[in-house]
Amino acid sequence: MPGYNTADKDALDALLALGIAKAPAEQALRKAAAALPAGYTVQDLIKQALKAI
Repeated sequence: MPGYNTADKDALDALLALGIAKAPAEQALRKAAAALPAGYTVQDLIKQALKAI
């Protein structure tokens, strides 16, 4: 996954483990990352992504 950092990868893995398909999970993570301030945590990213789904 080019362009992903460790937090993004961990968050994607968490969403996939919850049974969310890869494409919608990646889209939600992009939206979440754009909405969060710099320095967000993996937990913040997951929470925001779940809200976007």
